[in-house]
Amino acid sequence: MSTNTAVRLSAEEERQLKIVFSPLRPDLIFQRQIFKGEAYYIIKDPLALTYFRLQPEEAYLLQLLDGQKTLKDIIVEFKAEFPNAERSPQEISSFCNQLGRSGLLNIAARSFVDFARQKPKAFNSLFMLWVKLISKILFFKIPLLDPSPWLGKMVHAIRFAWHPYFVWSCIAFYAFTLGWVFGHWGDVQLYVDKVSFFSPESIGLIWLAMLLIKTCHEFGHATTCRRFGGEVHEMGICFICMMFCGYVDASDGWMMRKKSHKIYTTIAGVFVEFMLASLAAYLWFNVSSGVFRDLMFRAMVIASFNTVVFNMNPLMKFDGYYVIADLLEIPNLRTKAITYCSYHMQRLLFGYSNTMQERLLEGESRQGVFIIYAVSAYFYMAGVIYGLSQIFARMLEKYELKEFGLILGIAAQLSFLLSPIIKIIYDGLKPGAHIVMLEPVWKRLSKWGAALTVVGVFMLVWPVYYKVEAQGIVVADGYAVVTTVTPGFLDTVAVNTGDRVMAGDILGRLRNLEVETQLRIAEANLQLARLRMGDAEYRPEVGRGAESMLGYESAYMGYNEAKRKVDDLILKSPHDGIVMTPEIGRLQGKFFDTEAPIFEVADTAQLKVIVPITEEQVTLLALGGDVKARVIGTGELITSSLAFVAEQKAVPSEYLHAMWEAFGGPVKPRIDYQGGAGQTGSFFAEAFIEKVPQGLQPYMRVNATITGVRTTIAEKLWRKFLNFWNLRGPVKNPFSQGNLS
Repeated sequence: MSTNTAVRLSAEEERQLKIVFSPLRPDLIFQRQIFKGEAYYIIKDPLALTYFRLQPEEAYLLQLLDGQKTLKDIIVEFKAEFPNAERSPQEISSFCNQLGRSGLLNIAARSFVDFARQKPKAFNSLFMLWVKLISKILFFKIPLLDPSPWLGKMVHAIRFAWHPYFVWSCIAFYAFTLGWVFGHWGDVQLYVDKVSFFSPESIGLIWLAMLLIKTCHEFGHATTCRRFGGEVHEMGICFICMMFCGYVDASDGWMMRKKSHKIYTTIAGVFVEFMLASLAAYLWFNVSSGVFRDLMFRAMVIASFNTVVFNMNPLMKFDGYYVIADLLEIPNLRTKAITYCSYHMQRLLFGYSNTMQERLLEGESRQGVFIIYAVSAYFYMAGVIYGLSQIFARMLEKYELKEFGLILGIAAQLSFLLSPIIKIIYDGLKPGAHIVMLEPVWKRLSKWGAALTVVGVFMLVWPVYYKVEAQGIVVADGYAVVTTVTPGFLDTVAVNTGDRVMAGDILGRLRNLEVETQLRIAEANLQLARLRMGDAEYRPEVGRGAESMLGYESAYMGYNEAKRKVDDLILKSPHDGIVMTPEIGRLQGKFFDTEAPIFEVADTAQLKVIVPITEEQVTLLALGGDVKARVIGTGELITSSLAFVAEQKAVPSEYLHAMWEAFGGPVKPRIDYQGGAGQTGSFFAEAFIEKVPQGLQPYMRVNATITGVRTTIAEKLWRKFLNFWNLRGPVKNPFSQGNLS
């Protein structure tokens, strides 16, 4: 006995199967390509200059759209051609609707008007309006003309530029120039130290250099695309990250059959920029100072460093991205990577599956590449937005609008960081046909909300301590600087660096011919006064004895003063210790004025660690906090407690030689004078060493970690956020007398 079962369709499904879709546009260009061993079809829209890459099944569906077949007829013919490719009526209908939205179908005027009048939901529309506004601030383009009538003649005139001999000669020229620039790196650094890159004049030159170089860059793409058979129909200007430059649309490279031709078209712009950077380098080195020389330097930097960081960077959708996508044979790498991460975030965070994204990722097996690329590109773009906002705020600082620039940067940053999350939430709250709910969104969100609440409460109440990490210097507490009250030339050095001396030991002698002559004159005057006083004893005229006595006393006082000045030329150790003056031999023969430091003698009986810290770090510390310092070189650990923090910023004369960057220390020679004339940007924090490890000597460096005041995780993160965006105003030193309770 046999039974027949028929699938009963609803009235809606019956109506859907009778739908007749609009026909495919006859002007579309199809081209078959082999990709990863499989056949694919590239479709070019010659009007919109857009390109679509389809699988054979999808390309076959396009050919069935003749404006007469119903959806049911299309399904029957598709199953006959691809019996193993399952496509539901909903999927085929959605695919055809997407073709219509992409402009590939001859849609009736009334249907197009109805579709165009459809408005997105208010929430999504407002948010997307803000995101679009931010993106337009960073990038927009204005097409101006069609270069195809004369571009072919230009390519023919410079056809030698694609000859292998010319290409390899240019590469050798780049390599030689790079080595030549590094050979003159001192001149480059000297120029950079003198230039203010944020002045209006400098920004104007940067814009001009960017305009010229990027325009040549785009011509490199256009000519190479035309050289290998592509078409270029659009040229104009674009605005990228506050910079104007020219652009051309060389997207026809997608129609090239050979992968090598696509890659050549992509890297042609970088090739041109490197050639311009090399020429600009030679011009900068050989022309005299002036506006043209300044322009050449900026052109050299933009066409080299800027090209490597941006154009060759695969994390931004510029030349490097397309080269990587072609080499990996992953078209739409960025879209697929973001889609892959978005798909799994939707399942994990909100409990729904996006079937449209799932179909897009069908057959892709390199999920690791997607995760690495999506996460790297996400944080890289966040860093670019942050950097641009800081530059913008710095430019506005002299107009007292720094905070406005920073707030605008934070708004742009939050818009970028939150846009994928908000899109995912919106899809979950307003699911379409492509959303399959695995769990009610409110239930999944309540779980995450409860978890975030617990984490938030924990961050608000859990106690932690601030940590200040900085390099410190071991010094002697009995440290003394030997100076002179009588100026002179250092004639003799009696000790070497590292010698142990006793109190009163001679360190060196100064020469001062004027002082020594004065002593000889004083000795002669004293001898003459003695003779006169002796003569007065044998010639007792009235008043001669008293007069000779006064003359003798005056001469004796003059002699003692002159002798004191000569004795002051002998430099002696004030106490027992070790001579710490670095490179002591270089001092001999130099002139030292009154109170100029000459020798440094340290009493090693008591050592301490001095740590130069910033004004911000001062606010995090409290006396008595734990100090852990590990000696650089030996790894010995020193434990102590914070004993002293300076009230004022240190003046340059208070710094030891070992603290300066030139001697390997943490303090840079460029000093921040915002705290007052003659002051540096560092405060000194000190900790005494209770147990001195064997072999520890003054001037040895340590990596110190100082435990600061108590706080919470939330407050600590908030402080980091403010510091990261430079939003903190002036801070007060809690160790100054006015702030001590």
